[in-house]
Amino acid sequence: MKEPDEHTACLRAGEMPTPQLFHSGKKIGIVENGKVVLGSQSFRPEGHVPPDGTEVIIRLLNGPGAVRIAFESKAEREAYDAWLNAEWERRRREEQAERERRIEEASIERERIVADLNERVPFRWTTGIRVVLSGVLEHSHLTGTNRRSVNHIATLEDIECGRLRRKAQEFLCSTDPGRMWGHVDDEERKGCPTCPKCMEIVERLIMNPKLVVHRKDEDEPAGPAP
Repeated sequence: MKEPDEHTACLRAGEMPTPQLFHSGKKIGIVENGKVVLGSQSFRPEGHVPPDGTEVIIRLLNGPGAVRIAFESKAEREAYDAWLNAEWERRRREEQAERERRIEEASIERERIVADLNERVPFRWTTGIRVVLSGVLEHSHLTGTNRRSVNHIATLEDIECGRLRRKAQEFLCSTDPGRMWGHVDDEERKGCPTCPKCMEIVERLIMNPKLVVHRKDEDEPAGPAP
């Protein structure tokens, strides 16, 4: 929808604009006999003249060499504003629906990744975070943690595979829990791993015949993974 056309009118020589124009708020005039009338003052439009009886919104302009007013159809402005508000609301709903769709897709994908790992990983595992203090720097949550933090894979059993050795509650990518402390989730409430290094390591371990898992409830290791 096109924005309403704005027209102008010039004050007659030596005429002062009505005091109403200097106050805030919309000034509503009307077109009568080809002129714009506001209270006791009338203005002769320059160029196109809306039909007689048209209500117009008026504002004061300071033109070069003359004092002028600008005016537009009140009905057209109200219709345009209503359309604009409806358009903004439509776009807001579309953007909200798109955000919700992406969130739902991301949730489904996270559940798929966790289910796939639960089926393939030959040892008990969960997720955790390594907290690195970041104060109130640009990328922090203002809580001392960095918003780029990722979910690591933490083994819940001692494992060995060649030179890789991890004890229960340690992350696959590193045994360092962080500068201050690390957090490991409950096995039943594990999240979706997002650490690229942990994901790379777990994929190597899944099919590695040298992987040995030391079960918590057994005295002897479980032996190489199948």
